[in-house]
Amino acid sequence: MGDHELYSLASHLGGGKILDAREFRMEKILGKGGFGNVYQAIHIPTGTLVAAKELFIEEMDEENLESFTREIDILGRCRHPFLLHLIGFTVQKPYTIFTPYIPHGSLYNHIHHSAIEPKLPPTNLSIIAMGIAYAMMHLHEMGVIHRDLKSPNVLLDNKYLPYVCDFGIARHVAKKNDELTRDCGTTGWMAPEQMKSHKYDNKVDVYSYGMILYEMISGYYPFEGKSTLDIAIALKNGKRPKLPDGNESIKNLIKQCWDQNPKKRPPFKDIYQLFLDQKVMFDDTNPKGIRAMASLTRKEEEFLAQLARESKK
Repeated sequence: MGDHELYSLASHLGGGKILDAREFRMEKILGKGGFGNVYQAIHIPTGTLVAAKELFIEEMDEENLESFTREIDILGRCRHPFLLHLIGFTVQKPYTIFTPYIPHGSLYNHIHHSAIEPKLPPTNLSIIAMGIAYAMMHLHEMGVIHRDLKSPNVLLDNKYLPYVCDFGIARHVAKKNDELTRDCGTTGWMAPEQMKSHKYDNKVDVYSYGMILYEMISGYYPFEGKSTLDIAIALKNGKRPKLPDGNESIKNLIKQCWDQNPKKRPPFKDIYQLFLDQKVMFDDTNPKGIRAMASLTRKEEEFLAQLARESKK
């Protein structure tokens, strides 16, 4: 049953997505998670570098099939410059999802492990924050809640442009105001209502984005040194990490994003516009970088609009 549904999904995505794992050689491990390992891999026939997410799935039962197909479906629909997109997947063990290889690792490593990846200058930080907001704006317009937005799930390419990735626990919502209740995500970036299994909507992603901005401005982990229980208690009482001195525009945005009341958190469209209008930037950002980013996003919007028109023909 599993293989049949996966073949059907490949057809829905336009075909050409089913790949043979034997055509790839795993080179080195890039990351480990609860759902599987991510490898840098080489497509042997072409020598192309890719990322391969090999899932910890022994049997493709109904629950695993649902999770696997959901991630593939979201990746397959991510036609956006700052959302990681799908190359292909396997329909036999080892169940693997192939995406482009993004060379400069995660935003997390650049913030917290400068021995591994270099610290980022202010202009890059502003462009990355702007790009994440732009990507998440598009994801929410698609009716998808990421639910695990965090700095390890933002990859940087050779120009240090961001790619939001890992849609393993993302969910479609039928309507804009639909709500979910399952607690999931990563402690530290999870919104209060998400951690308590209360009803929540896509504003949990805005909260997580606020935590990413906090990491970027402070250099600290969210709730650094705190246990899961300590964080849960802090969130219940409306507590947040202490913000550093300086840059009131970024700090005000962070406070809005991690507001205890989800309805008071701004949508990503408004956040993106703040960066676009240069009302929010990291200190010492070169405005030329923001203008270049704005030009890039305008071109991408025109391209995406053209794709939408062609899909309706």
